[in-house]
Amino acid sequence: YFDGGFVGNTKIELDDGRSINIQDIEVNDVLRFGERILGKVEIDATNIKVQKYIIDNKEFICGPNNFMNDEIYYVSTMQLEGKNITEGKPIKLYHLITDKHTIMINGVLFSDYDGCLEHLLNNIHINMNSHKFII
Repeated sequence: YFDGGFVGNTKIELDDGRSINIQDIEVNDVLRFGERILGKVEIDATNIKVQKYIIDNKEFICGPNNFMNDEIYYVSTMQLEGKNITEGKPIKLYHLITDKHTIMINGVLFSDYDGCLEHLLNNIHINMNSHKFII
């Protein structure tokens, strides 16, 4: 219920200047801004709403994710209006765990997999403590 990720052909830039698909990233790869890959997560997308989002005039096809906006705080894609991907919907999504808890994709800073989960779980905890359950 809390998983999110990117389609397999999402391009990720490595520190050596190459751009490769997120599905081809390996543990210990280093991304352009020095993020070391600690883990790659493959997610069953069968029950995940995969959408096309436009963020900073760039297209992303993904499940739920958090990204940094211009005001320098994280925003969830669940707060954006996206276009549902139904035809050709991927059966797998991919996400990364990094030592910096962030991933830069096409000029947009996203939380890594753990960061997305922690943000969601923290919001649930806060809302449960105030007797509201909002996701």
